[in-house]
Amino acid sequence: MDKVQSRGIIAKTDNDEYQNQVVAQARKLKADLQPRDVTRRIIQELGRDEVLFQNLVWPEDPTRPRCVKEILKIFRVKGFLDQNNHWTPAIACQILHNPTTPHAVKGQVPKILWPIFLNRLVEEVLTLLGPSHIHRKWSAEYCQKVLPGSAEDRKPDIILVDSDLPEDWRNLTTIGEMKKSGVDIKNPLWYDEVAKRANTMYASQDSRTFAPVLQFLGAQFTFVFFDRGGSVCLDVLGIHEDSEEYFRLVLYLSLAHRGLLGFDPTIVHDPNSDIRFIQTKHFGKVPIDMVLFISNNLNGRGTVVRRVTLPKDQINQALRNGPNGEALQKWLKGMADMESIVVKDTWLDLATPHTEGMVFRA
Repeated sequence: MDKVQSRGIIAKTDNDEYQNQVVAQARKLKADLQPRDVTRRIIQELGRDEVLFQNLVWPEDPTRPRCVKEILKIFRVKGFLDQNNHWTPAIACQILHNPTTPHAVKGQVPKILWPIFLNRLVEEVLTLLGPSHIHRKWSAEYCQKVLPGSAEDRKPDIILVDSDLPEDWRNLTTIGEMKKSGVDIKNPLWYDEVAKRANTMYASQDSRTFAPVLQFLGAQFTFVFFDRGGSVCLDVLGIHEDSEEYFRLVLYLSLAHRGLLGFDPTIVHDPNSDIRFIQTKHFGKVPIDMVLFISNNLNGRGTVVRRVTLPKDQINQALRNGPNGEALQKWLKGMADMESIVVKDTWLDLATPHTEGMVFRA
């Protein structure tokens, strides 16, 4: 993803009327999955060993552990986990280990301390396994000030960004929202809050297909999956009581491939430049000149419009290879040698009798 993503129409969406419409629609499309065993199984599936460790620089090194359970055994030897498999102050700072200490605010762990614990977990894993091609960083830098990159003045509690990218709404992998222990996870007002955060992520990122949002309640955690069709809310687990699930979820978000974290794999970033491409069947990698429009609706089609530039010869060749090549040749009349093309994509409901693609093909 480019460090500064060029965009055309940017809607100002932080007014109360619009935000109320967003959450009212999101509530209608919300599903709750219980009991806790369901949450555990989902995390175990998301954070499978092959997902977590597929991007290691030395994947075949037989001297290094290659599964979460082996790593947790080593953590117990190092004193990071106690006999009950609860995290200890050796890896989680004392105030996180015991949020009732005098430094805590109304029983809530200070937001600035959470990224220390999250980053430390990942660092200790990479110390054991060796470096990874993918490495992200947790931060609470913007919990008290506006995070740039959006038309909305939002201050997310915790953010996760690729370590080589600036902290910006356009670059976020996920966010975490915090509340003190004892808050009702089923309170619709908290759901409304995370739905607004997810909406900001969608409105800021042109390649987002789904958005996971973490929730922390004292020493408990859960997360919500948002996509254009709705959201799935999971039951809460304990950071200490469910230490393996917590560990797998942190590693999944920190080390997994972007395509598994809600990003469109057909939008490709050149690591040697700030150029981004659309990976296409007929044109190969097409450079993106500009993102013209990103839908600011959390649910719905999620329309994104981009501008690209293609040579006439390449367009001609693609049309000839297509199913309606001869009929489409009329498009070439009067076309310049290099032509600006508008590329539009939407989230499709396959249950709909007639999709937009069917209309175009007709």
